[in-house]
Amino acid sequence: MLNRFHPALACVAWLIAGAALAQPASPPAAQAAPSTTVAPLTVQAAPTPKVIQKQAHSFVQGYAAVPNSEIDQIGRWHDGVCVRVSGLMPDQAAVIKARIESVAQAVGLRAARAGCKANVEIVFTDQPQRTLDVVAHRRPYLLGYNKFYDPSRLRTVTHPIQSWYFATNVKWTCNVSRITACLDVGFANVFIVADSKALAGKDIGVVADDMAMLALSQPRSLDGCGALPSVIDGFAKSACPGRDPPGGLTPADAAYLTALYKTDLEAFKGYEMGELTSRMASILIKANAVAAAGAAPTSSPPTNR
Repeated sequence: MLNRFHPALACVAWLIAGAALAQPASPPAAQAAPSTTVAPLTVQAAPTPKVIQKQAHSFVQGYAAVPNSEIDQIGRWHDGVCVRVSGLMPDQAAVIKARIESVAQAVGLRAARAGCKANVEIVFTDQPQRTLDVVAHRRPYLLGYNKFYDPSRLRTVTHPIQSWYFATNVKWTCNVSRITACLDVGFANVFIVADSKALAGKDIGVVADDMAMLALSQPRSLDGCGALPSVIDGFAKSACPGRDPPGGLTPADAAYLTALYKTDLEAFKGYEMGELTSRMASILIKANAVAAAGAAPTSSPPTNR
């Protein structure tokens, strides 16, 4: 059973931390013998805009994936997400559903209509591999099959929370220019399998935020441990060196999601990545400036802290 949801998760206010969260944490110091002297206080300077720009570039390059290699475009949702969670008690399922849908609306997606057909399907099971095998047999398209993919890799469970993406070309427009790809790739379905045994005792708020990140964006790897922390790091195969597991969506996650849903994804991938990086960096730089001024930000990406 997952731990009870923390009340802070209910707030979808745009909260963002300041400089310390944009800068990777330093490894904890080794424990020293008791002393009566007072150690000098070390204050770590906030990262400069140039450093943040590099961090954002690294995050985007390491995170952003292409859902269909036949079309070299970053994918995202264009329609509202409709979430269905199975395998949990109704109250816990409702928490996860509400969190994903509220983050989706915060980045600009419209709310799903009552009675909508689920396009984000989440299954909690104590037999994740068996569940995936059944899906691979009955509904293989949900796993993103195409001629370039290795089916054996796609139908293997490797993490306690894992996602698969089915994408389509949602638009074909061609305003002829050197930066336009004439294609805009959108998610049609995201399928998430959660290992209920591996997640036993985990905070449901962290689980919900991890699923929100996976439901709204496709990562290149679940074991990235990039320059900036991400909620998905907490479910990687091994801990990211030098920092604690995130307690929910991080400022980098929130900035990335916000930038993703503002970026022109009809451009060629190189231009997509450039605009996405620029927007993400701008959000983080602004947040650090606000934090440095000692004022609480009035609007910023959604985090669960």
